[in-house]
Amino acid sequence: MFYWRNDLRIQTLNALNNCVFINYSEIISLISKYSQKNTFLEIKERLTLRYINKTFKKLKRTLPNIVENLNKLNLFDKNECLKQQLNEKLKYQKKLELEIERLKNLKNNSFGDDKNNLEKNLNNINEEYKNISATIEELNLSLNNTQ
Repeated sequence: MFYWRNDLRIQTLNALNNCVFINYSEIISLISKYSQKNTFLEIKERLTLRYINKTFKKLKRTLPNIVENLNKLNLFDKNECLKQQLNEKLKYQKKLELEIERLKNLKNNSFGDDKNNLEKNLNNINEEYKNISATIEELNLSLNNTQ
């Protein structure tokens, strides 16, 4: 809960209380500097803009180093990412093959509505299998193009 007072310093500190980049001594010196001629809202606006600018400058300074360090770690290696996706799709394709085989065996031993339902399920899984196969082909092409 905030207790708003007439004191400009308290109001500004309360208004900026949720700001991550607060340096209270700097805020107090800025308020002292501007408080003779400006209203509370003008001071708040200046302080907010100042902290936003400070944050951007800090990010501009530190971000290239962060990106450079990440590149050194090869976290964004495209080949590794494609290989991982390919392995996941191949595992899923194997599961689908087993499921297709299981459903074919069940369908051969079924009659009537059960056979029709199994046929529908088999068609759906075959369609999904075709989609996975196409995705695997695309991943293989992408891997071949990047190497």
